[in-house]
Amino acid sequence: MKNIVKQFWWVTAIVTVAWLAGLIIEPVEITNSVKPLVREAQYLTGVLAWVYMAWAILIASRPAWIERLGALDEQYVLHKWLGIAAVLMSILHWAAKPIVIWAAPFFYQFAPAGAHARQAVDTAAMSTLEYISHISRVFGIVSGDWLFYLMLVLVAITFLARIPYKSWLRTHKAFSALFILLTVHSVRLTDVNDWALPMGWIIALSTLIGFFASVKCLFSRAGSAKRVQATVTALKHRDGLTWLTVKTDRPVPRAPGRFAFLGIKGDAPHPFSIASMNDDNSLTFAIKSLGDFTATLPDRVALGDRLSVEGPWGEFAARFSKDEEHILWIAAGVGAAPFLSLMKERLASKTPFSGTTTMIFCVRNTDDPMLDTVCQLAEDLESLGNFKLNVHISSEQGRLCAQTLVKSFATRAPVMIAICGPAKLTLSLKNALAKAKATTAVAFENFSWR
Repeated sequence: MKNIVKQFWWVTAIVTVAWLAGLIIEPVEITNSVKPLVREAQYLTGVLAWVYMAWAILIASRPAWIERLGALDEQYVLHKWLGIAAVLMSILHWAAKPIVIWAAPFFYQFAPAGAHARQAVDTAAMSTLEYISHISRVFGIVSGDWLFYLMLVLVAITFLARIPYKSWLRTHKAFSALFILLTVHSVRLTDVNDWALPMGWIIALSTLIGFFASVKCLFSRAGSAKRVQATVTALKHRDGLTWLTVKTDRPVPRAPGRFAFLGIKGDAPHPFSIASMNDDNSLTFAIKSLGDFTATLPDRVALGDRLSVEGPWGEFAARFSKDEEHILWIAAGVGAAPFLSLMKERLASKTPFSGTTTMIFCVRNTDDPMLDTVCQLAEDLESLGNFKLNVHISSEQGRLCAQTLVKSFATRAPVMIAICGPAKLTLSLKNALAKAKATTAVAFENFSWR
């Protein structure tokens, strides 16, 4: 997570430095008018909002190389905060004029706000090209205002409305259309001289990246470079859990512990952890009925059906797969899925862990549909050595307490804890470790994208 925070501040700093460089190359003339200051305030906040928005849409388009900048789950967290930052900068961009007019008298003796009333334009005396230029500029100004209001409505839906995921995703996709429409505002209102300055280059690059990424999102091509068609070869439902096995038309990179997007006709792709990467190029997913999409999955998928698989994505396993001296795995319910693929890979290679690996598997009761699978794999791994399974049954032992767990590390703390379960459990574990001033690192995947 630290990596994406650094990325955000580096890009913000680059844009700010580019703006300052422009001021050095073409200094603002200080007069008795606030207009130059308003222009610079709108310029900086507008470009920052534009860069953040283009960057967020680029992440949403999921190009194959995006994980060179960080794991996709972390990129989607960044996507969320880039969207929030873009909205905040857009609000400041929209309110820059009244803010500057209010603040200016505290520093300089500027002319009052009324001194900047817009002059009437004689369009009759214009040539055709001048008229087109004038109309496009007016459209850029007016559309910018209306699109800003539309963006606020979409933001309200995104963060406030509790609507089904499919409907939410459809409204969220509207941001791509919004970006395309805003290109007129961004490009037309940039002064000709600015295109030769660093800020002009940033605007041009952001516009190109955001435009093509938006088109990709609008035409459902997000992640297409890592997408392959597949056939359902096995299907089993039990107690709200679906075991789904699909065979891809072409092999996908072998990467246990990662996740992939499953796309069913008529619905947007959804991410699920890969529970097993099989020798016949098939993948097995363990899918818990937890939301709109997963609840109806058993009724919508049958043997022989065709669907799409996009991936693998993520770096969950890479964060803890090194043979450390002592590693602790914590899985809750269906959160065991990424660990299952790692266990199967270890068994297939018949390679024991060089250090001690302990797995705590949290279940509500002994009827958990994943319990038998986990126990069988754990028994086989224990025979190889250096692996131990502890099953925590919450109906008998209460919920796993992070504070109690951390206190048990007093004699021997693990070097790394890998956790896949409820976000509250992950957060409480991190807080307990911080409170205990433990040096134990925590690896987890963040699927709180909405």
